[in-house]
Amino acid sequence: MKRIEQIAAVFTFIGILMKLLLIPGGAIVLGISLTVLATIYYPIGFFYFNSIPKGKIFKKESYAGLTFTRGLGTFGGGLIFSILAIGSLFKLLQLPGAAAMLTIGLTAGSLFFIVTLIKYFMNRVSSFHRNMLVRTILIVGLSGILVATPSLTLVKIFFRDNPEYINAYQLANQNPNDQDLRRKAEEAREKGNN
Repeated sequence: MKRIEQIAAVFTFIGILMKLLLIPGGAIVLGISLTVLATIYYPIGFFYFNSIPKGKIFKKESYAGLTFTRGLGTFGGGLIFSILAIGSLFKLLQLPGAAAMLTIGLTAGSLFFIVTLIKYFMNRVSSFHRNMLVRTILIVGLSGILVATPSLTLVKIFFRDNPEYINAYQLANQNPNDQDLRRKAEEAREKGNN
């Protein structure tokens, strides 16, 4: 599973580069890689973070050394990482709902970071706490960068070859209740994609 996580992370980076270089298919690569990461982190994150092999999920002895707080932490961490992965995908693809997901994920992720950092300093020999701390720093840090980056900046970067859409996007954001401007912005985006 660790190899799949690493490959998905590499493909996420490749997808971002493709979007930055205006190479077609970057959105598809991002969609697949970040969805794979979200799936690893949430539904199966508890088992993955606690190193429980898939063949022993239903065996009682697999959970012998697992404390309640560690189980709760890995479940919560997986959920937070999953929310941040999907929120990042939405932000990079300019989809609605990105701000809410990233805000919720970053708030919970910041608290998770503090708890993980404390646990790490209390038990430095634990590779589990070190791995969770590194993963938290990377995911929460990169998501924080995305939140700090205005959507207009991303539009100007990813659609620099479509100035009509950039202007329409700016107008639509200045007048958020004007549905006609939103429609025109979407039409300009679609026209630029063809």
